[in-house]
Amino acid sequence: MEFLQYFARGLSIVHTAEQAHLSKHKIAAHRRKMMSKVCINSITELLAYACAQD
Repeated sequence: MEFLQYFARGLSIVHTAEQAHLSKHKIAAHRRKMMSKVCINSITELLAYACAQD
């Protein structure tokens, strides 16, 4: 959820990595994994899905 909050604020993968103190590769992998789990292809769709689930 922390990563989704960063993406919702419009932060890029690089800026999210800086905020979370992780590598940009780790953030990209987490994002791909989240999107894959719910069969979604864009970050916008993922954010909408997360909002609908909350």
